[in-house]
Amino acid sequence: MRFDIAPLDTIYRGIGRSLNPSDFYKKAKEKFDDLMTCYFAYLDLMHNGMRVNSYSTETFNELMGYYKTFKNLGLDCEIIAYDVVPIKDVFGEQIELLGIDVTHELSESLLEDSNSIHDNVKRLLNAYGLCQKLEDIEVVLKNSIHGDIDWSPCWVYKIL
Repeated sequence: MRFDIAPLDTIYRGIGRSLNPSDFYKKAKEKFDDLMTCYFAYLDLMHNGMRVNSYSTETFNELMGYYKTFKNLGLDCEIIAYDVVPIKDVFGEQIELLGIDVTHELSESLLEDSNSIHDNVKRLLNAYGLCQKLEDIEVVLKNSIHGDIDWSPCWVYKIL
């Protein structure tokens, strides 16, 4: 299982979202310096700290702290958890299924760019731009240009 802080700036709510400093400036110019300080600490946790602690309870709790700081500074975001198998909870925290993404090694998504999604696929997606059923993945793959890359279902959840 993996987890991250993701912005709420598009309909798509899968794993292909990431925090971006340009969003800070657009949404909260007066708090930009504070947001950037939190952002760099968050990056340090997610990129450097992960080598040591991986996706542990300690890392999750620290991520929750950054999430709360971002929210208090006016950033519209959420914590997501995701995996190639369904999840029941995240370290005791309740979760809500957003949908099933189609991913390569849990790092990139076929559903991220709505402009490149075939109409046959769009009809299957839920309000968050994700598949509703595992069976929909086959339709996504048949109607997508994806080369020889191995794409897999990824269940995406919002931490409540």
